[in-house]
Amino acid sequence: MYDLNVLWHGSGVSENEMKKMIIFLNELGYSTIALNYMVYGKIGKKITNPIRPDIVQCRKPMRILSRVTIVLDEGSQNYNLASTDAFDILAVRPTTEKMFQHVCTSMDVDIISLDMSQRLPFYIKHSTVGIAITRGIRLEICYASGISDTNCRKHLICNASALVRATRGKGIIISSEASNLIYCRSGYDVINLSTFWGLSQEKGRNALGKEARSVIIHGEARKNATKGIIKLVENEILQKNNKS
Repeated sequence: MYDLNVLWHGSGVSENEMKKMIIFLNELGYSTIALNYMVYGKIGKKITNPIRPDIVQCRKPMRILSRVTIVLDEGSQNYNLASTDAFDILAVRPTTEKMFQHVCTSMDVDIISLDMSQRLPFYIKHSTVGIAITRGIRLEICYASGISDTNCRKHLICNASALVRATRGKGIIISSEASNLIYCRSGYDVINLSTFWGLSQEKGRNALGKEARSVIIHGEARKNATKGIIKLVENEILQKNNKS
């Protein structure tokens, strides 16, 4: 099982609490997790990756990946996604319909994660999310916010159900976005929870399994492609300099 959104301690979580979450998820049977570093506002030339995969020793084998999630609003971003290459997974959280459409159709990311703890300011269209899924991007539902607050739970059910309808249950991953171990749930509980959003148990298992695994594969391919392009440009510049 995979949980690709466990908040890094620099994102409003204490380091001690984060270590407890990792150990608890390991005991719950998760084999791979991603520690998530949130970025708001303007993106610099390079985002330093503060995540240390060896931050804690678990009893059972566990792969710990690094993830960055960039919150996108039209007024504050320059979309320099090349600055995120130090992370295993690149996710974005669009806050407007225009940005959501742009991300789905044009941006090279691994995950689109909507804030489902509040009312979405736009309608999720099948045609838009279909393009994203075809491009290998996965759409994320995070459940932790629905555990801590009644209003957030109502929004989560409404928004997650809308996403399931728009995607026909395809291309979805489920993550915790937990900031405390009390918000972490076993795979069995998450799969049962997903049925309230309209997913079958099989698709709920896929959201914790093969769909999440495809995110990691997509991230590796994206990074390798970027490195290949950079190397090609460097070689062309070198050849031109040698000729001059």
